[in-house]
Amino acid sequence: MALVALRVLTEANVAVPRGSGSWVKKEILGHLIDSAATNHQRFVRAQLAERYAGPGCCAVSGAISRGSSSRANRRY
Repeated sequence: MALVALRVLTEANVAVPRGSGSWVKKEILGHLIDSAATNHQRFVRAQLAERYAGPGCCAVSGAISRGSSSRANRRY
């Protein structure tokens, strides 16, 4: 079902801005894939190590709290 929905997406409709300051669909999908991969690495490392010493869950929180204009600060 999800694969069918992804196959009908075109470059033209995933790159259309949805509003000022919001991410386009392509950016949202990329963020979700990146987050999933990062979380998978964390889970594997946590299982293999006696003690997990990796970054916290919100690595971009510093940029957001400082009012950065980076993409991490944009609305979904």
